[in-house]
Amino acid sequence: SDGEANALTEYLMTLREDRFSQRSVANLDRSEAAASEGQALFSDIFGCDGCHKTSPKGEGGVVGPNLSIASERLAPAWIYFWLKNPQSIRPDSPMPNFGLSEKEIGYLMSYILSLGKKVESAPNPIRSDPGLVEQGKGLIEKKNCLFCHILNAEKEAQGLPAQSAQKVALTKNGAK
Repeated sequence: SDGEANALTEYLMTLREDRFSQRSVANLDRSEAAASEGQALFSDIFGCDGCHKTSPKGEGGVVGPNLSIASERLAPAWIYFWLKNPQSIRPDSPMPNFGLSEKEIGYLMSYILSLGKKVESAPNPIRSDPGLVEQGKGLIEKKNCLFCHILNAEKEAQGLPAQSAQKVALTKNGAK
């Protein structure tokens, strides 16, 4: 239901990882010069356009996501950590870890964030309705979400490594 979806959203938003803090992008240079440097790195040095498009109908690869709306849907801090080491977020990512310097990451971010509609604030602000958070947490167990999903807060609370979370979910429900 819509109410359950809202409660789950409230709870899941409390699980945002600290490593994606805004401190990592606090001094990001969003000038046209920085974006221009980023565009050169994107196209000429790293060949990112071999996998990514930068406009809805533009040229570029289709292996990676279209970055024309990245500024609308991704938090800058997440982009930073993705560029720094994609496999630390998604181990099976086909995106190479280019070993980018902080300066290169900043330039690439400036370029990526310059694409599409300009967004001043980070998407998905954290809300804090304690009642909905608790309801959402209860739904995670009631709907057996841990059967398919691994939530860091849940596994840490149980003192388990990532691969054990699904086994716990199965055991909780009587499966062996």
